[in-house]
Amino acid sequence: MSGLSGLTVLCVEDEADLRRQICAAFVFEGGRVLEAENAAAALELFDRERPDVVVSDIRMPGMDGLELTVQLRQRAPGLPVILCTAYADVSSLVRAIELRVAGLVRKPFDLEELIEAVERAGKPVLQAREIEAMRSERVELAARQLGFGPAMRRLAEDAMRVAASSFNLLIQGETGVGKTRLAALIHGFSPRRAAPFISLHLAAIPETLLEGELFGHERGAYTGAEKRRPGLFPLAQGGTVFLDDVDTIPPSIQAKLLTVVETGSYSPLGSSTLYVADVRVIAATNLDLSTEVASGRFRRDLFYRLGDIVLRIPPLRERPEDVPGLATLFAYETAAELGKSPVPIADEALACLKACPWPGNIRELKSTIRRAVLFCDGVVDAPSIRRVLSTGDGLESPRASAVSELPPSLLLSDLEALGVRRALGVAAGHQARAAELLGVTEKTLRAMLKRHRIEPQTR
Repeated sequence: MSGLSGLTVLCVEDEADLRRQICAAFVFEGGRVLEAENAAAALELFDRERPDVVVSDIRMPGMDGLELTVQLRQRAPGLPVILCTAYADVSSLVRAIELRVAGLVRKPFDLEELIEAVERAGKPVLQAREIEAMRSERVELAARQLGFGPAMRRLAEDAMRVAASSFNLLIQGETGVGKTRLAALIHGFSPRRAAPFISLHLAAIPETLLEGELFGHERGAYTGAEKRRPGLFPLAQGGTVFLDDVDTIPPSIQAKLLTVVETGSYSPLGSSTLYVADVRVIAATNLDLSTEVASGRFRRDLFYRLGDIVLRIPPLRERPEDVPGLATLFAYETAAELGKSPVPIADEALACLKACPWPGNIRELKSTIRRAVLFCDGVVDAPSIRRVLSTGDGLESPRASAVSELPPSLLLSDLEALGVRRALGVAAGHQARAAELLGVTEKTLRAMLKRHRIEPQTR
C-alpha cells in the first residue's frame, strides 16, 4: 500500500478552488475523498461516512476548524484531525495543540507536505485496521474448529485475546468438550507458537511418578533412577505446558507447581539447584475448581495463579446448534481418512443427532460419526445413526433407545420428550437418576418435564 490508498479523507475548506485542488491531489495519491465547504456540512458528512482522517481550515465562516475539532472529538475521540491556517495566531495554535491535533500545516502550503501529514496521521488507522482484520480471521478459524454457534464464537473471540497475552489460563468444562483442542489453539495463535506445546494428563500419572514427570529427576533420586531425566517444564522451554485434570494433583506437588507459576523456577527431584522455566501454563479441569478450593482439596493461591483467565467450554447439550456443523466436519475428516468421497449426512440424521444429550460431548459425537461413516453406504441417514447409537457402546441407554424408536418424521421437541420419557422409565421415575442418564442437571430436567407436560411416576 502506498500514498493514501485505503484511507478516506474528509477535506473541509471554504475556498472552492483550493478545496478542489487539495481533493484532486488526495485522489491522485489513491485516497477516497469527501469534501465539505463548511463545518456544518462536514459534521453531516462525518456522521454518514465516518472518514479516517479530517483535514480542515481553521478560519471559516460560522463554526471554525477548532470548534469543528471539538465536535469531531465528541463523536470519535481517536480521529486524526489536521488543521491548516494562513494566520500566525498564537492563541489558535495553542488551542490546536491542546486538542492534540494530528498535524498543523501553514498556508500557503506545499501539497506534498500536506499529503505527508495525512499519510503520517493515517498510518496508525491502517495498522489498526490490518490488526483487526488479522484478529477477525483468527477468530473465524478458531470458531470453525470449536463450534459454529454464537456461544462458541464468543469463546473463540475470548481465546484469541488470551492467546495474545502472557496470562496463565484455566479451562473448565465437562469431559469431552474439547479442552485440549482449545489449549492447543491458544498456543498455536500465541507468540510462543514456534516453541513446544506439551500436554500431560495428570490423572493418568501415579502420584509417586508425577513430580518427576513434571520437573524431572537427578540420577539416583530414587531407586531405579539410573540417569538424569528432564521433566515437562524444561522440555517445554519457551512454549506452553497443558495440565489436564489439574484438580487431581496431590497437595505436596501443588506447592511445587505454585512456585513454578509464581517465580518461574523449579528444582528437579533429588536436586537443590533452581532452574528457570520460561513457560506458559494452561490448566484444565472438568470440575468447578472454586468448589475444590472451598473444600480444601485445592490450594486457593494456586487456583488464583493458574486462573489469571478462566474460560468455560459449555457442554454440547447447551449448544445443539453446533451439532450439525461438527458432525459434518467429522464426517468429512473420517471420509478423507478412509479414502472415501465426502459423505453427506441426511437432514433426518442431523435431527436425530441434535436431539441427543451427548453426555460424552464432542468426543462422543465424533466417535458416533466415525462409526456411522465407516458402515454407511454413501450417505449417513437416520437408520445409520439409530444403529450406531443403539449398539455403539454395548449399553442400553435412554438416548439410544429413544433414537432407535423414532418414526420417519418427528419434530425436535418430540425427540426431546421421547428421550425424557425413556430416561424416566429406566430410572423408575427418579428425577435425579433420569437427569444423570440424560447428562443434564435436575433443574434442566424439571424444565423439560414442564415444557412437555410430563408427570413422573416414582415407583
